[in-house]
Amino acid sequence: LVAGIIIRRHCMLPLNAAILLSMEISTPFLNTTLLLRNRGDAFSSIVTISGICFVVFFLIFRLILNSYGALLLWLHRENAMPDTVPLWQQYFLFAAIQVGTLLQFYWLPQIARTFLKALSAMSSPPEAKELLKDVPVPNEEHEPAAKLSQDEAVRLRRKTASSKGLE
Repeated sequence: LVAGIIIRRHCMLPLNAAILLSMEISTPFLNTTLLLRNRGDAFSSIVTISGICFVVFFLIFRLILNSYGALLLWLHRENAMPDTVPLWQQYFLFAAIQVGTLLQFYWLPQIARTFLKALSAMSSPPEAKELLKDVPVPNEEHEPAAKLSQDEAVRLRRKTASSKGLE
């Protein structure tokens, strides 16, 4: 908010301002996914489509384009802003834009994990999904002491599925 006020007040950094605004193109898809993801099978198609759109737009606008804009600003920092802009505002804008870019990379692993989990769930047969929902799979955030390797988790799932007659 403060960065936007400074940019607007001094009528500067039009490319960076446009990039910052363009990042919001992914937000409606994220909101749609979050709103409808637990509403049942009737909404599964729209959740899948909006989730894919969110990931694609996140990568294009929030990671690639935003990083490009931050890099350009950094490379041309000596002449990026008019001399009339107070020095503290210049430093604040440089820091805010760089930290904002880093924040997008902070969210990337969680978004990638969620997206890959959804893709793997889509590729499983429906009856396997139903049986495997009860099989505990350790999550590093919630169960750090009970870590299984990927192979061990797959073997445990297969064992449970075969004992229930799926294989």
